[in-house]
Amino acid sequence: MQEVVPRGERVRAGAASLSLNMARGSGTADTQEESTVNKAEIIEKLNAFPYAREDYWIITGGAMVLYGIREQTHDIDLGCNTRMADALERDGFFDKYTESGRRHFRYGEDIEISENWLYDSVTTVEDFPVITIRGLIDMKRELGREKDMRDIRLINEYMSRK
Repeated sequence: MQEVVPRGERVRAGAASLSLNMARGSGTADTQEESTVNKAEIIEKLNAFPYAREDYWIITGGAMVLYGIREQTHDIDLGCNTRMADALERDGFFDKYTESGRRHFRYGEDIEISENWLYDSVTTVEDFPVITIRGLIDMKRELGREKDMRDIRLINEYMSRK
């Protein structure tokens, strides 16, 4: 398992030393190819995540993977309450303030956390707290990027099959 260190420090992964690219804000490491995580990997990473499940919820792409809407995502996005945000900041994982004034954190290579970012409510999927489908659609609408519009179409297709 890869060691997780606070923002701006180097991460040792096997023989390669990766530097998290925080300045770009891309959420990816300085590697040639962008990594992805599937359902089993999300569950494994969150089982090892040292913060209480009662203090966070899975949003965006990670939620879509856990629901079975898509097979993989590029990272695991979480929302968290203020108590967890305070702990993340104390632990050195603070990244930036968002345009809306929320604190944003990076934990390792592929977990990003936004303070108090939630639409609708939370449900449980695979024993993890996950934003509801309704909240997921609302969140994707607010983000408004082309990839979010594609995701909304995928969600609607998924819901029409249920």
